Amino acid sequence: MTLSERASEINEAVAVVRDPYRKVLHWLEINGYWTEAEFEDQRISDMELLEEMMEAHEALDEMTDANANELFAMKATNDGKLAETIKALEAKIAAIVEGQGGVCVVEDEALRLEHRDEVRENLEGDIQKLSLYRRLQRQIDDKEL
Repeated sequence: MTLSERASEINEAVAVVRDPYRKVLHWLEINGYWTEAEFEDQRISDMELLEEMMEAHEALDEMTDANANELFAMKATNDGKLAETIKALEAKIAAIVEGQGGVCVVEDEALRLEHRDEVRENLEGDIQKLSLYRRLQRQIDDKEL
């Protein structure tokens, strides 16, 4: 491995550690609980959350230059919900790690598979929220008024 490849890996690792969203997703992936594809392609079971997101997307689509303040308010609200969801996930993940004897990455495949469904069930609602709030965040950031 070249020095530049190693530097690139280190930069990527730092980026993951600094971004709470990426850190949660990375932990889920390295422990085999979710893959990035599963994370992005989930079916949403919380109809209230789905309705909230549909309304937000509709409002975003209808925004014009005159609605800049509304866009900033929507961004602030969504950023708050995203941060709240990440905090909830981090707390649940910390409890899972504690239950694994403080081991952050479970090397024992049998043990990981034994607890996979339980972990997925415990995190599913927050994962769905995280996915939807993150998607809305990207669309708000891409919105040009």
